[in-house]
Amino acid sequence: MRYILILLLFGSLSCNSSATTAPPEELISQKKMEDLLFDLSLLKALDNSQFKRKGEDLFNNQYLLRKYGIDSVTFAQNQQYYAQNPKLLLRIYQRIDGRLERLIDSLRDKEKIEQNKLKRE
Repeated sequence: MRYILILLLFGSLSCNSSATTAPPEELISQKKMEDLLFDLSLLKALDNSQFKRKGEDLFNNQYLLRKYGIDSVTFAQNQQYYAQNPKLLLRIYQRIDGRLERLIDSLRDKEKIEQNKLKRE
């Protein structure tokens, strides 16, 4: 949900600007941005879930930035760049949505398999 709000915020900022932002010096590829935003979505879901242990914050935004070898300024600049290119950003989020759907389906399949094993025992 936060990402939709962030996307809308960046989108409204881009509409108010007459000139589009030039690509940042360190442009993150669409694939890398997709991977980063996908992982960020999973982290936020975990953060909001009942499975997170109180006070335990092993995986956070800084972890992701280290994982992808970028700093927060580079990430912010790239978020702004992609937000001002809504067609690119839409394609990225469509691919993320597809990945999340496949992940959910695979978890449901795994759950069904486990339930069938329990029934047979």
